[in-house]
Amino acid sequence: MRAISIVTIADKAKNQTLSYVSVAPKIVKHLSYDPPRRPSRPQNPNRNRTIAHAITITLMLLMVFLYTSTPTPALGSDYTNRALQHPELQFTAIVNPSTGPGAPPYPGSLYIEAVTRLNTIANVQTIGYIDTAGGSKSGKSIISEIATYSGWFANPTLALHGIFFDRTPYENTNQANELLRNISAAVKHADGFRFPRLVVQNPGRVPDPELVNSYVDLTIVYEGPYAKVPSRDVLREKLKGLPDRRENYGVLVHSMREGLGNVQIRKTINGLKQVVGGVYLSDFKGKGAYMSFQKRSLGIRSRQFWNA
Repeated sequence: MRAISIVTIADKAKNQTLSYVSVAPKIVKHLSYDPPRRPSRPQNPNRNRTIAHAITITLMLLMVFLYTSTPTPALGSDYTNRALQHPELQFTAIVNPSTGPGAPPYPGSLYIEAVTRLNTIANVQTIGYIDTAGGSKSGKSIISEIATYSGWFANPTLALHGIFFDRTPYENTNQANELLRNISAAVKHADGFRFPRLVVQNPGRVPDPELVNSYVDLTIVYEGPYAKVPSRDVLREKLKGLPDRRENYGVLVHSMREGLGNVQIRKTINGLKQVVGGVYLSDFKGKGAYMSFQKRSLGIRSRQFWNA
């Protein structure tokens, strides 16, 4: 198992509210994730790296929004430093210029600067954000956005490592099945993406088994408040019919109770991790609070999850 930090880059240019719509209720997220091992695919040489004393690493997920009004992007200090200080960890940055890639060929100067900086760090991967709108967005439109992200490869310093598909459909229909298979395959076969051409899908709930295709590396099987998070046994039952190993699934839990101690947090994580490879917990409230930042969560929970 390896540790990953995800940094999301968004913007507020031209009165746009560009937030990481379905995943982060606020900026900081912590997600433990065992990357899948599939013999038919090339393996990342860093996949089996662990912290000292053979402690297995779990995933820490950080989501940071940068604005054009920010004089010095935070990535230049705290978060790039974190990646540099922990070469044994693999960081993944979700880049979201405009709820997608924005107009081709390249993003704005803030993104060029930030992505270029991230791509110079050996243990950082960058992936692009695409909202599939529950499957209502046309495949042609999504493929076009994939092509725009892939096209950043024309500037080698901007080339990404894959795509995060948000709000993917969860009910199996011929249309949904074809859409997910086509857009996932498009990422895996695009020459413009760097290894490992990561594909993450977020339906926000357990999808029908037919929608979990062989191209997907991670599927989010629950996204919602702490009060409604399914128990270990309930989630295990729901996942029975799905292919792949538990490492290919994760949950995103927000709106945790105030004052919840580390013992209870650890208990929740340990229970869920018996069923899924990725467990994210946040005490931030609701989906509209993406734009703030809390140092406490970054400090305490990141340390705890690294030593899981």
